[in-house]
Amino acid sequence: MSGNWHQGELQLQRMAGVSNSAGMRQGIRDQIPPVAASFLAEQLMAILATIDDDGWPRASIATGPRGFLQAPDPQTLWVGAEARIEPAARARLQGGAPIGLLIIDLATRRRMRLSGQAITWPGGGHAIRVQEVFSNCPKYIQVRELAPPRESGAPAPAESETRGELAASDRTALAKADTLFIATHHPDAGADASHRGGQPGFVRVNSPGSITLPDYQGNLMFQTLGNLLVDDRVALLVPDFQSGDTLHIAGHATLETESPSLGEFPGAERLVHIEIECVEATRDSLGLRGELKEISPFNPAPASTQGQTR
Repeated sequence: MSGNWHQGELQLQRMAGVSNSAGMRQGIRDQIPPVAASFLAEQLMAILATIDDDGWPRASIATGPRGFLQAPDPQTLWVGAEARIEPAARARLQGGAPIGLLIIDLATRRRMRLSGQAITWPGGGHAIRVQEVFSNCPKYIQVRELAPPRESGAPAPAESETRGELAASDRTALAKADTLFIATHHPDAGADASHRGGQPGFVRVNSPGSITLPDYQGNLMFQTLGNLLVDDRVALLVPDFQSGDTLHIAGHATLETESPSLGEFPGAERLVHIEIECVEATRDSLGLRGELKEISPFNPAPASTQGQTR
């Protein structure tokens, strides 16, 4: 699919009135430019989108010391062996598997997206052969100062609970969350990892088995939502940078573009309703911590009903 929009992306672009769809692709490269290589080498964190054997996406955080991400050549992203990656994601970094990455600097609100395929790297560690690389705008990113990872390598076994719907503690975590990461997949375009942010509680809990994610004005490429029009399976990762806990949510997504309920989500142009299949809550699983410094000035004002169970 490199060099072309797929049908889901095109459909949403038409609905949004995008008039220069071909021109937008000029910002998408098939190699890592030098300025991006320098950016990679300074980061402590990357978000991985991987796909399991049943085709379900999963979003995971990889952490490491500065330099654990490198571009040894313009077509390759290298992830050092010292990186802290959850076992489920590490197992997917091989054998030509589709991989999506979001490399985000929360301190400066800079971010870049990358997608490609896992390849074997003779020097150790993991590597991804790049297919697409591009930058995103700084909207909806809360500024956080990250502390370097406490340890490297595979994370120690952590206390984890898996269930079929949200528990009271999960609803509490969503009610205070201002940042999450989302993983999707297209059978030809591959895996994609992206960021979503807003005021604390911007994700609405409708019931223990259903949540709604508002979609604000973005780059009009619609990679994430376009993927969901083709394959409705979605995975969210909700990190708590203060405690180190994480919340994984997997489910089926339905996109709503015209509805009176849009008015309940200030600033939202679309809504993503997710019927939950699986929830995984893990304590102290992040390899780093982050201190909140500033909420994004682009965040729409919260509605009084957001973040509450209805």
